Amino acid sequence: MSTEIVKLQHRRGLKGDIPRLSPGEFGLCTDTEQLYIGTNSKNMEVATRGQIPSTLPANGGNAATVGGYSPTSLMRTVSAPTDNNLDSFKTMNAFCVRDTGSGPLYNTPYGTLAYRSGRVVKVTNVGGTSARIMQYFEVIYPASHVSIWFRIWASDTSVSTTGTWKPWKRIVTADQFTQSLARNGWTKLPNGLIMQWGRSSYLSQANYKITFPTAFPNVVLSVTTQRVDSVPSTGTIIITSYLKESFTAHDTAGPKGDKNEFYWTALGY
Repeated sequence: MSTEIVKLQHRRGLKGDIPRLSPGEFGLCTDTEQLYIGTNSKNMEVATRGQIPSTLPANGGNAATVGGYSPTSLMRTVSAPTDNNLDSFKTMNAFCVRDTGSGPLYNTPYGTLAYRSGRVVKVTNVGGTSARIMQYFEVIYPASHVSIWFRIWASDTSVSTTGTWKPWKRIVTADQFTQSLARNGWTKLPNGLIMQWGRSSYLSQANYKITFPTAFPNVVLSVTTQRVDSVPSTGTIIITSYLKESFTAHDTAGPKGDKNEFYWTALGY
């Protein structure tokens, strides 16, 4: 049995003579060396390898758009600013990674990160124009200092040199809160404020000491209480004293020795 070799050729001709192609049908322009494929609505050019840049340009470079996107609209890796100053890093839609082992870094959320201070950071710029840039600062090493910050470069004109950097703001994440969500518990906010709460039993007409679930490191700002009672009462609970570790309450209502309960909350840092 013999084998027959068949040559398969696509539609071809001068660009001006290529007709409307059927969906999936190829057409080669022999004069311009362009290749098209038919779709449901048009002849769509097929990009060749030579039309796609193999690398994106360095800071401020130019290249032809690819698929309607220019290099400034694509996120790309660039070098850290040569002056080690984040204020001068305004390359749009780009990021750099910097180890302080390579030198100091100025104008970070922490001020100046000193040379060999043991930090690796990633700085990312996102924006549509050089007059409006959102800059993100991420500490990615060590794990104990991971944090994310952002700030805005804002200019009243289209000239990037006439704007100002707004203050850094930290992005709060759930792991920045520590807590013990018990009946008598506490939570510590990222700014250092500690909120504590509880429900305790006591005897009327007597002093009762409540120990906080966790001691306040510095100072107690306030302690409030609310009696738990099934009937109205004219008495109240007085806070007679408080320390960083505890507070003492006294109930003025009810016959002496009656057992009651009350809720309490405390704030401090």
